[in-house]
Amino acid sequence: MADQLEELVTLTCEPERSIFAESLAHALEAGVLYLVSTIRSDFVPAFQRLAPALAGLLNEGAERYALPPISRVGLREAITEPAARVGVHIEPALVERIIVDADYRSESVDGEEGVRTGQGTLPLVANILRVLWEAGGAEDRVLTLEQYVRAGGVSGALSRTADAALAGLAPHQLAAAKSLFLGLVRIEGGGETRCSLELHEALTLAGGGPEAEDLLAHLSGQTSNVRLLTVRQEGELTFVDLVHEALLQGWAQLRGWIDHHRRQLLLENALDLSAQRWDEDGRKNASLPSGDALVELLHARPHGPRRRLHQTFQQTLERQQRVGERQATRRRMAWFAGLSLFSLVSIATALGFRAQLDELGRVNAELVTKYSELETKDSELETKDKQLDTTSSELVQTSEKLRIVNQLLST
Repeated sequence: MADQLEELVTLTCEPERSIFAESLAHALEAGVLYLVSTIRSDFVPAFQRLAPALAGLLNEGAERYALPPISRVGLREAITEPAARVGVHIEPALVERIIVDADYRSESVDGEEGVRTGQGTLPLVANILRVLWEAGGAEDRVLTLEQYVRAGGVSGALSRTADAALAGLAPHQLAAAKSLFLGLVRIEGGGETRCSLELHEALTLAGGGPEAEDLLAHLSGQTSNVRLLTVRQEGELTFVDLVHEALLQGWAQLRGWIDHHRRQLLLENALDLSAQRWDEDGRKNASLPSGDALVELLHARPHGPRRRLHQTFQQTLERQQRVGERQATRRRMAWFAGLSLFSLVSIATALGFRAQLDELGRVNAELVTKYSELETKDSELETKDKQLDTTSSELVQTSEKLRIVNQLLST
């Protein structure tokens, strides 16, 4: 029995990790033992990356049993029973307060054992209990509601834990963490809320490559004792979330980042709403914004589950902007040609210069011809723009399909 298998990622370094994983894989292939093990779902990507042979073998031959999130009844027992076994008393009022605060605004669902807690509730409970224990509970072996209030509750403990998680990061890692956390925040109706990111988008925000994977592993508790993010599987896709909404209000560092970048977050929300309206209206040009609003939306970051729609919408905005610029250029040329001809004809007539007037007529005819040619080229450019937009959209869809296929092949 290997419990818990994620410790191969969190507590083991090379070369011990490779030796253990390879030895276990050989033993399983030889059929000399059966393996019973557990692994948290958010550790699966790191496990596959660091122990690919063992992970591949388990993917092929293991029988899987998915355990749902713990119920509130189970959570109450998880708090009180281990404490009672080692002689630690936890006030009943504290137990109920922790459960309510830790599961506040989570996506709780009803289960056979009562209300099941939301994603991330259990690590929040573990964090506050550890904080209370280190703050004095270890001395008298009593945890009280008064101690909990002094510690700032779930959100206060989480804020201090979050600060500690960032304290050891290098400047470039801190910048990557900031980008990732802001990507997990949306401003809707004047307030902030959590949003989910697909794994590849989260890694891109974190800078991409192995460093981004290491940072995500650190912030999600895969390689540390701190869990600020959760990594979850949904069908064939993997998503990243903030561990709890308490981070949005109770963590001063994140609040500062949100306030400083509020305009950009509002712009991203405006992009999402505008793209949805355009899509629902049949993607008509009449539904597109214009002027300053158009320019601003081009600077917003495509994001979230409607990222591909955002990209297509922005491509259409760019084409509309180019069309508008060309139309403005044509209007200026027509106005200038007409004004020049009128002025010169007036001068020539006044001075009686008939020959010059004929020459001006010829020049104006050339201008009209060039203007007509420009309109033809402009029409051709618009057609090519549309073809490029179609090709670009197809490439985005193909790239997304390949990413999903690669993810499936690696699992």
